[in-house]
Amino acid sequence: MTSRAAAKKSQHVQWSPHEAEVFAIGTSEHLKLYSFAADEMTLLSSVPFDVPVNCMAWCPDATQPWMFAAGTASGRVVLHDCTPAAARTGGHAPPTSSLCEFVPNARLKRNCTATSWNRVQTQQVAVGLDPLRREPGVLVWDVTRGLPSSSRGSGEAAGYGALAAA
Repeated sequence: MTSRAAAKKSQHVQWSPHEAEVFAIGTSEHLKLYSFAADEMTLLSSVPFDVPVNCMAWCPDATQPWMFAAGTASGRVVLHDCTPAAARTGGHAPPTSSLCEFVPNARLKRNCTATSWNRVQTQQVAVGLDPLRREPGVLVWDVTRGLPSSSRGSGEAAGYGALAAA
């Protein structure tokens, strides 16, 4: 089975670190957020993925309760805002959006195998990449360097300068 085929079959389920009744289901094609209350499941939001996603992590920052980091088969990490329409101002904004991408060495395509947020320094996300000789297998990104100024940070395009590499 190719890694792309394996990515298509992967599925991830995570409970929200912010809302007791909210959980996410992620596949290689989409991420969907649901509410489970009174024995009833309700779809809150959905974001389609342009490229196969291998892993995801829910941001632990209470000021960004709907933000996810999604690791792709090409090594990119994409931050998504999955705020439900009902929680957005006026409820008329687009249902979800990609906030920014973090790109490891662009000339080397490597599979992202893991994503994890720092629970104390919640602006940091670590990513695990397929091993490659003389290239780091773990990168730590500061997301405040990549988010648009309306969300956080400077609004620079992020991606080529990780905080740390191992």
